[in-house]
Formats: sequence, structure tokens, C-alpha cells
Amino acid sequence: GRVLELGCGLGYDTRWLVKAGGRVTALDSSAVALGRLAAALPGPVYVHHCLPAPLPFPEAVFDAVVAGLSLHYFPWDDTVAIMNEVHRVLRPGGLLVFAVNASGDDEFGYGRGVEVAPGLFTFAGRRKRFFTEADCRRLLATGWDLLALLPLEEQRYGRFKRMWVAAARRAG
Repeated sequence: GRVLELGCGLGYDTRWLVKAGGRVTALDSSAVALGRLAAALPGPVYVHHCLPAPLPFPEAVFDAVVAGLSLHYFPWDDTVAIMNEVHRVLRPGGLLVFAVNASGDDEFGYGRGVEVAPGLFTFAGRRKRFFTEADCRRLLATGWDLLALLPLEEQRYGRFKRMWVAAARRAG
């Protein structure tokens, strides 16, 4: 079906989604990353867009939304606004899959810099949010049927990465 990928970057998930047969719309805030990905992987629709601005799509047009480590750069209210937009563009029964930084993800910045809001740190001019299980459940409390919420630990860039991975269906 039609899949929206939020924060496609250089396309790790995009490639997988295309191979799996998805009709992918890949969105990112970096025009450079989108240009490189479009040159390397023709086929998907590429959209330059900066979250948390409202998504530039009509209601209920996607069967799935994937957000692999792209929801953690925002204050809580902006994250909630993004989730509301995801809900809006997903068809009823559509699938949302996301991965977010987990609290305690020390090797990727948890506790570094200044904590400007609960779980949100500013370090070297960048913001990064680290989610608790309760945060993830709160994001999916209204309008979603939670299918899975799992802690995941893996090696990334030679370091130990901790995250939460969630799957939810848009309630009818």
C-alpha cells in the first residue's frame, strides 16, 4: 500500500520499504539527503518538508506511516502535533511504526547538555528527546490501538543504541 516515511535521511528504511513492495513517499527536512537518495533510488516520491509543520497531504491517504528515529528532535507539544498529523493522514485501520530514543541511551546523548524539558536535552546546538515507556504509551493513548511496544538494543555506528519500537493501528 501507500507508505509515508517521516525523516528518510539517506534511505536505509526507504530501501527496505521499496523492496517490500510499498508505494513510498519519503519525507525529510534535508534537501541534500533527498537529492542523494532520489539519485540512488528512483521510484519513491520525495518530499522536502520540515516537521513539525503540518503534513502536506490530504486526510486518510496512507496505509502506513514509518518514523525511524525521526520523532525525537522536538518539544513534547510538537511531538504530539506530529502524531496528530500522522493520525490525520493515515486511513482508519492504517499502521504506524516508529522507533524513538530510549531514556538511558547514554551512548547517543542521554543526560548530556542541558535538560530543557523532561527528557529533552540540548547539546552542541541540537535538541534530542529520550522517551520512557510511559511517554510512548501517552503518545498512543488517544485514537490508536497499540499492537506492540518493545525496548530494542542494537549496535549502531559502533555504539550501543537503546530505543523504543512501537506499532499501532489508527482507530476507526
